[in-house]
Amino acid sequence: MTIAIIVLLLAIGIALVFAEILVIPGTSIAGFLGFLFYIIGILFTYDNFGRTSGHITLITTLVFSYLFIYLSLKNGYWKKFQTEHQMDGSANDLDIGDIETGDIGETLTELNPSGNALIHGEIFEVTTKGESIASGTEIRVTAIDDNVVVVSKV
Repeated sequence: MTIAIIVLLLAIGIALVFAEILVIPGTSIAGFLGFLFYIIGILFTYDNFGRTSGHITLITTLVFSYLFIYLSLKNGYWKKFQTEHQMDGSANDLDIGDIETGDIGETLTELNPSGNALIHGEIFEVTTKGESIASGTEIRVTAIDDNVVVVSKV
């Protein structure tokens, strides 16, 4: 029964570390729990079976973990779970064209506080300082802050 518990702890440990590396990287919780299961399983071995068995379990666990992860990455099995698309833009990539402070435009949607407006014949996402502006209202660009076009009623 004790051996089954040790094997189960080590298997859960390697599964969690494996999940942390390949499936859910960056969360650290699965990796932390995986190493915790490793430690508990190895310490449980030392406590119940002595120093020699503990050393053997420690070395076997480390070698098996390394080989399992290395071989899984090397054979490309996990590539079918990965996306092959690449992001081309960024969140702050906004081409505001020739818009300058003071330009006049017209709202296409209600600005509550943000929406779309037509400025120089192009549609832009704009925002207000908190007020609501009805659709079809003439607006003026009051500021351009970090690619955010701020407008107000004329």
